[in-house]
Amino acid sequence: SDREMEMLVDFSRQGGDFLIAANYDDALDMPNYNALLRSFGVEAYPGIVVAMPEDAEGYYADMPDFLRPYLQDVPAARPLLERARDRLIMPRTRAFRILDMEGSHTRVEPVLETGRAYIRNLTDGLDTTDQQPTDETGYFSVAVWTDKMYEDGTLSHALIIGNADLFHNEWLLNNTDSPVFFLQMMQSLQGMEPVDLDI
Repeated sequence: SDREMEMLVDFSRQGGDFLIAANYDDALDMPNYNALLRSFGVEAYPGIVVAMPEDAEGYYADMPDFLRPYLQDVPAARPLLERARDRLIMPRTRAFRILDMEGSHTRVEPVLETGRAYIRNLTDGLDTTDQQPTDETGYFSVAVWTDKMYEDGTLSHALIIGNADLFHNEWLLNNTDSPVFFLQMMQSLQGMEPVDLDI
């Protein structure tokens, strides 16, 4: 609702931080949700990200829609790279387009990126993840970090990620670096120093 959007904007203006997790099948016809994403410098792609077959390191087993994203060297993720804790799997994931935020005091950095991939826009009625001629190809951001500064110097952060399973799927939590990724992102949002729990 408009009132809820006002509350979120007020929270951000007071220095509040956000963790926004979106799945590929979440509805995109929500103006306030889209406005919130745009305020943090991103737009959600419709559809699902599928790795190109030639990028064998970029997906899990024989499932190109189960991405193995590449952790980027940005401050929020650097402690994970330094400890080689970057083994993640993102099943059926949404990607985000980074907007031009020049002059807005908003910095957007990719945290997780795909290898070469395509966006399978499932709104065309074809029940397949096989690439179609109109599918956009490239390298896509599936998690981004945003620093947003207001006129009075207040800083608000957001982690926006295209897969909620990363944080609650039992198999992913037990077999990948999802727990330490989540912990590191939460510590970064809270401005805390990283803690190595060796989990």
